Amino acid sequence: MATTIITAIIEDNEDIVSTLKQIAQEHNIDFGLIQGGSGKLKEFNLVLTKQKGRMEPVKHTAEYTLDNAHGKIEKTKEGYNCLINATVMDEKLTPKTGQLIKGKASGELRIIIRKSDMKKIIIG
Repeated sequence: MATTIITAIIEDNEDIVSTLKQIAQEHNIDFGLIQGGSGKLKEFNLVLTKQKGRMEPVKHTAEYTLDNAHGKIEKTKEGYNCLINATVMDEKLTPKTGQLIKGKASGELRIIIRKSDMKKIIIG
């Protein structure tokens, strides 16, 4: 399977999810794996698992450092789906992990995407 590594650079105040979808379209990504990242984010929502397994979106307005990111970007008939699981830390280094559903870059945010050429996958 042919792969290409893309470093998506998201500038200050840019929307993370919509910028990743735009980059996926520019690079003709049919399927890509998010394999990490670095930088800071702000004004973001993480879906967190609360007590008894209840899922709840939690809004964060402060600046957090991205510690880890993984997920996928997938082209569909309707456009692109972007699933990002992120671990972020506040200034006290307290981690929070969840699904990033929206947010903005604070300064320059870099996300690593491994583009897979689905046409060259051999199923057997």
